[in-house]
Amino acid sequence: MLDKIDQHARDCYVRAAECRERAEATDDPDMRDFWLGEEERWVRLAGSDSLSSRISGYLGTSKDTFSPEAEDGIAALVDVFNRVCVELNLDPGDEEFPRKVARTLIQAALAGESDPAVLHRCAVEAVSH
Repeated sequence: MLDKIDQHARDCYVRAAECRERAEATDDPDMRDFWLGEEERWVRLAGSDSLSSRISGYLGTSKDTFSPEAEDGIAALVDVFNRVCVELNLDPGDEEFPRKVARTLIQAALAGESDPAVLHRCAVEAVSH
């Protein structure tokens, strides 16, 4: 299940860790919030980039095939996927339920659904049945 993380995603995770360290090192609450926000953005970017790489590999296309709009859509799907997995406490080592969530999200997106709340509900219902 755990694929090799490409170098760009790895760099994003390193930057996220640096932001976390800066947040923990400051006594200023505003700066702490700033650095934690930056950490979250780097983690999201790494997740989106990693997913884009896996999707591109599966499709046999280059990573640069996706438009910026598609990348935004992928990032939104990744966010919903991660939220559902955390909320339902899905084991990342168990491929059945996370795959079911991913398939449900992809099918809904291909059908034209883009509302994160609706996508979330569809994914939770799919795993519940």
